[in-house]
Amino acid sequence: MQLSHEAQTLLDICWVDGDPRSTTFIIGEKTNFKGTEIKPNEETYNELLEYQSSSPRPYKIEKFGKFVNLTGRKVK
Repeated sequence: MQLSHEAQTLLDICWVDGDPRSTTFIIGEKTNFKGTEIKPNEETYNELLEYQSSSPRPYKIEKFGKFVNLTGRKVK
């Protein structure tokens, strides 16, 4: 599955040098990561939700209204 630029950038935030991290974003709001500006939307959230089960880098995604929490997870 080919991810959008926004989805790929958000997953890159959640995995740094093989270590899981966490980030929160607001749907429809611009955010900046290392000079890259992205504006995740509802489609980005749906894309991440769909990709979650097949991602080689496991993560958990939770949505609270327009706020979305994305957390990388280690496999035991």
